[in-house]
Amino acid sequence: MADCFTADSTVDMSWFTGSGPEFVRESKRMSDGGWGGHSVHRLSPPAIRVRGNRALAELPLAIEFRVSVGGIEADLTSYARSQYRAQLLGGSWRIVRITSIYERDTLVPSVPGSRL
Repeated sequence: MADCFTADSTVDMSWFTGSGPEFVRESKRMSDGGWGGHSVHRLSPPAIRVRGNRALAELPLAIEFRVSVGGIEADLTSYARSQYRAQLLGGSWRIVRITSIYERDTLVPSVPGSRL
């Protein structure tokens, strides 16, 4: 994953702002159980625009978490769009910047009929 980024890349999300390599390290730490628990990322097909040696890919997504709210199990879903700016360098596309735009969250009880 780290090979996908340029050396001077930037990643800006709700939980992280830093370089591409730092983002890869923190993502691995999270997947190893270092933060927040398990989540499911549901990705939609990206819309990609290419102009010369630069490209913009916009990826709609939903991130799903199982959480506890006042002892009631609930499903939290965060909806966002991630924008990937890429550049063709030495014959390979590399990510220069990722920016995530968060649109909304939903929170519903996991068991129908439960009240939050």
